[in-house]
Amino acid sequence: MNSDQFHVKELGKASRRTAWLSLIGVLVVLISLGYSAYKLNSLEKVVLSKKAEVSSLEELINNLKKEELVLRDRINRTTDEYNELRKNVAIAKATGKNTTHGPEYNFTIYINSPPELLNNIKKVTYDFNHPTFKDPHREVSDPKTRFACFYVGWGCLDSVVVKVFLKDNTEHSIDFDMCKSLGPGWY
Repeated sequence: MNSDQFHVKELGKASRRTAWLSLIGVLVVLISLGYSAYKLNSLEKVVLSKKAEVSSLEELINNLKKEELVLRDRINRTTDEYNELRKNVAIAKATGKNTTHGPEYNFTIYINSPPELLNNIKKVTYDFNHPTFKDPHREVSDPKTRFACFYVGWGCLDSVVVKVFLKDNTEHSIDFDMCKSLGPGWY
């Protein structure tokens, strides 16, 4: 074999090796591109899923903000009603009479509110916090009497828990100072 033929044979072998290596390189590149496209597609699905999740959460947040505004408005209205009730719960009358047991007084406690507020009240309970009361818990449900409660006693109480139950099933509790309401001569 002559040297030209040898070089041609070697050159052919080298060309085939180069072609195979190039083919393997192209296959590696194609497989890498395919894998990258697959991963990119999977990643795109994850991103779309997360975007949908974020959108859903944003909608939930907006709904919660709306609900918060409604609840804040209700709290404000309830606070206003509570303050109105607190301002208008009053002793209407305290008169005295002497008995053989000493001075006794006829006390009346009632809700001193406008009719539209009285119409929203279902019932009122009064808890007279004093050990001398035989029946310390009283419940009144007559709006015509302004939910009045009467008792005979030797003095006023500085703590009567007045619980107002509204028709919307809310309730307000007020620690009422009868003595303060009656004025300076009582405390």
